[in-house]
Amino acid sequence: MIWFWTHLACIPKTLETISHKQDPWIEKRAGYGEKEAGREVIDEKSVREYYTRNQLNSEERIMKYILECLKQ
Repeated sequence: MIWFWTHLACIPKTLETISHKQDPWIEKRAGYGEKEAGREVIDEKSVREYYTRNQLNSEERIMKYILECLKQ
């Protein structure tokens, strides 16, 4: 498990790759160009609802989700 997280952190742009596939981020990017910087704040409620809706409520499910995001 420690190996997984240590090496995952070394992959460039891992967090960006994962978060940019999530609905809260996509919704806040509406109207922005691909390279245009956004200034919208993603509220905690949107993130909580996304994680609940996708049943990301255990370490096992979150790890599986991360791996799936990185495959795409």
